[in-house]
Amino acid sequence: MPERPTHPTPYADVNVLVCALLARVQEVLGDQLVGLYLHGSLAHGGFGEESDIDYCVVTSGELPEAMHADLAAMHARLVSRGLPWAEKLEGTYVSTQWLRRVDPANTPYLCYDCATGIYLTRESNVVLALHVLREQGVVVAGPHPRTFIDSVSPDDLREAARGILRDWWAPMLEDPARLRELVYQRYAVITMCRILHTIEHGVIVPKSVAVGWARDTLDERWGPLIEWYCRGASGPESDRLNEILDFIRHTLERS
Repeated sequence: MPERPTHPTPYADVNVLVCALLARVQEVLGDQLVGLYLHGSLAHGGFGEESDIDYCVVTSGELPEAMHADLAAMHARLVSRGLPWAEKLEGTYVSTQWLRRVDPANTPYLCYDCATGIYLTRESNVVLALHVLREQGVVVAGPHPRTFIDSVSPDDLREAARGILRDWWAPMLEDPARLRELVYQRYAVITMCRILHTIEHGVIVPKSVAVGWARDTLDERWGPLIEWYCRGASGPESDRLNEILDFIRHTLERS
């Protein structure tokens, strides 16, 4: 069983949550638990008040469907404790065999988030997450991710970025209801910057690097929108909706 950590990140309240998560996961999975890892902004930089706690639980084999309910109940208990960041947990539960060389178009994997609970999905962004996990992931408990994740090529990263555009963002051009929320407008701007950077360079970079690159490289028409994001996106929630929709169209065209 992996050893429990005390300070896997520089953030005390995040550490309390992550250690509690590891303890609960160990109770549910027992000997099937290989390790717990952090990725996303906690791994590649840019963690802030709008960030999620992105984690990956690695298991020795595929989890039986009956265990999905146990994990859902475990997460409900964890949230009920009222720990800071508990409602920002977003994670995956996958086996070492699945991680070796994933085909996201055909291989479902188990996910958790506070809004949806435990569910199976085939989202394209798993390739990006695997790359960050392998190259920059924070080991909370278990062996290093490079022991069970193959390297992800620049072209694989580019194709994954295109998949996110096609599967998630393109439909919002027809139904932009979610983009009327200020927090999602901010998320759209930074995501387009990062997708464009990944398509151009075939790498994953922190939010600040992607924004700086976009501000210096993209057509000047996007400058005011990027500056709005950098200032904290203040103002009425729908002020930038049409610009954001145009930015998504531009990203689709460049991809």
